[in-house]
Amino acid sequence: MSMGDERAIVQLADAGAAVLVATAVTDGYPWLWDRLGNALGEAYADELESSRSRLAAVSASASRSANTRADEMGQWRARLHDALTDRPDRAAGLRGLVEEASVRLIVAGSGSSAVRLPPDPALVPVGQATAAGPASARAPHPAVLAVTLLLLVLAGAVAAWYAARL
Repeated sequence: MSMGDERAIVQLADAGAAVLVATAVTDGYPWLWDRLGNALGEAYADELESSRSRLAAVSASASRSANTRADEMGQWRARLHDALTDRPDRAAGLRGLVEEASVRLIVAGSGSSAVRLPPDPALVPVGQATAAGPASARAPHPAVLAVTLLLLVLAGAVAAWYAARL
C-alpha cells in the first residue's frame, strides 16, 4: 500500500467516524443503520447499535457525553480503517454513505459543517495539480450538492408547470 493510499484510507475513516457518531443519535439513525449494513456488513450495523446505546446513555452529562463521543469516534476510526485496509473495494460504499449522511446532517440542522472527504481518484482530471498535491481533486461541498439538487428539482417542476400551461 502506498503512502497516498494509506492517507486516503485514514481520511475516509476519520470522515466516516465523524458522520457515524454524529448521526447515531439523530432521527437519521435507521437510515444510517441500513446503509452501513449494506456498505460494510451486518456486523458493522450491530456495532453502530451498540455505539448508539452508549451515546444515548450519557447524553444528559455534557462532559461524559464529550468523552464518550471522542471514545466512539476513535473506535469507529479504527474499525473503518481496518475495514478499508482489509477490503479497499468498500471505500466507494463508505464514501457514498459519508457524503449522503453529511448532507442529511446539514439539511436537518444537526451538523454545523460538512465532513471533508479525501478526493475520489475516479474524479481527478488527468494531470490536474492543486495545493493538496499532484493530480488531486477537491470534492464539492455537500451543501452545494444539496442546493444544486434542490434547484434542479425546482427547475423541473417549473418546466412541467409551464409545459402544462401551453
